[in-house]
Amino acid sequence: MTHKLIVILGNKLLSPQIHPELIGRMDIGINLFKDIFADYLILSGGKSNPNVKYAESEIMKDYAIRNNISSEKIILDTNSLDTVGNGYFVRKIVNELECNSTVYIVSSFYHMKRVKYIFSSCFGNYHNLNFDYSYYHENEEVNRKEERSMKMAKNLFRNIDYGDLEEIEKKLFSEHELYKFR
Repeated sequence: MTHKLIVILGNKLLSPQIHPELIGRMDIGINLFKDIFADYLILSGGKSNPNVKYAESEIMKDYAIRNNISSEKIILDTNSLDTVGNGYFVRKIVNELECNSTVYIVSSFYHMKRVKYIFSSCFGNYHNLNFDYSYYHENEEVNRKEERSMKMAKNLFRNIDYGDLEEIEKKLFSEHELYKFR
């Protein structure tokens, strides 16, 4: 069986309210979900801000339901704290579905180069990945942060074969600052 899966990546919450950039990502993902009659909407984002008691994906789910997506079609990843976590935990979710999948990953335009690198590293050739849908939002500060984050991701995935989830898990929980104490 082949599934069409839409993955929308979270973005750090500043309050319990969904913010404009996350709304932009959600609107693109929800429209794509409806346009291609996707099977599931995977919302990826944990509690990346300790001052907000909700996971990004929980706020995203509320928004999706308000936009006529059935809760039975929504799968939450509440474990990821950054893009590397998004790739790893979404891959685990997709594996649990036990199907061939086309996975459409939605994020912000400035973020997609790193998203493509990380998701390709996590998924290998096990599923068809599509990175063609993004919310356009740019500024210079974000671009500098992206460069630093890409260097960190390349260092983490160094010497790991694409799609080797076991090795990724070992490095994620032993070397990555956000996960090694979990």
